[in-house]
Amino acid sequence: MSEEPRGFTYEVSDEQIDAYRALPIERRIRWIEETARATYALASPEVRARWSRLRRGEPIDAGE
Repeated sequence: MSEEPRGFTYEVSDEQIDAYRALPIERRIRWIEETARATYALASPEVRARWSRLRRGEPIDAGE
């Protein structure tokens, strides 16, 4: 029996990709930085701790 799907999925159209490619590189980088800051701000302390362990090269338990 296969494992239940986890997380979420989404699709990006070719038109959306083309629109993103048309943006100036500075705007794309700013968008990535803003998204990273928002993701960190919204993450739980437990998730932040896992990220810290990963950055240090330490293993994490997938079930955490």
